[in-house]
Amino acid sequence: NSATTPDDPTIDAGLVKINLTLAKTLDTQGPFGSGQTVTFTLTPHNDGPVDALAGWTVSDLLPKGLTLVEMTGDETAYRCDNLTATCTSLVALGAAANGQPITVTATVDPYTTGTLHNVAWIAPVAGETPETNPLVIPKTGTNTAQTDTDNDAKAELTLLPVSIGDHVWWDVNRDGLQSSGEPAVPGVTVTLYQADGTTKVGQPTTTDADGFYSFTDLAPGQAYVVVFTKPDGSTFTTQHVGVDIEADS
Repeated sequence: NSATTPDDPTIDAGLVKINLTLAKTLDTQGPFGSGQTVTFTLTPHNDGPVDALAGWTVSDLLPKGLTLVEMTGDETAYRCDNLTATCTSLVALGAAANGQPITVTATVDPYTTGTLHNVAWIAPVAGETPETNPLVIPKTGTNTAQTDTDNDAKAELTLLPVSIGDHVWWDVNRDGLQSSGEPAVPGVTVTLYQADGTTKVGQPTTTDADGFYSFTDLAPGQAYVVVFTKPDGSTFTTQHVGVDIEADS
């Protein structure tokens, strides 16, 4: 036989190759505040060229400051477990195809500030062929944009801080209103509490030479209680020592 005509045409070699990837988006528009509900969308994908076996999973790793409400997907495509924040596929993931999207809903914990870094990842079913880009399970702080893996994805939301501040003065005419020419009172201790009036927020401060005080880097969307400690020998010209207010930016 020639080189192009085999003696035994029945000896074949079948190959299998998959690579699971994940995209993640934050669907809720900011600005964000404590107690707010936010929604993320996870979109799984298989680079192929062979279908990924059913049983592959998508997991979400919520950071401190976010509490899971639910993780859901098409009931014909997934079985989702809110205790583990994982959805397990009931169907194969086609070659060069996206799987059904998964929705993650969470709430921002009270008195949360800063940037919340939410990571998720996709993993093949146990016993599946190794992926082209091997699976690495991320951690809460993993920057998925800088890793060599492509099975993970992140989405971030930032709570812009707010501040509280104003002025303490000698109420010369005793009308409870700050009038022109009334002198400032420096050195007055001011303490900030959460809305319960007992949980301190940071350390107390004192009014400066111009009678001003401020508390910065506070969580938006929360109620606070401001308590002034009167100097010895003085009294307040209003009925309320502490005032419940909403933080202003």
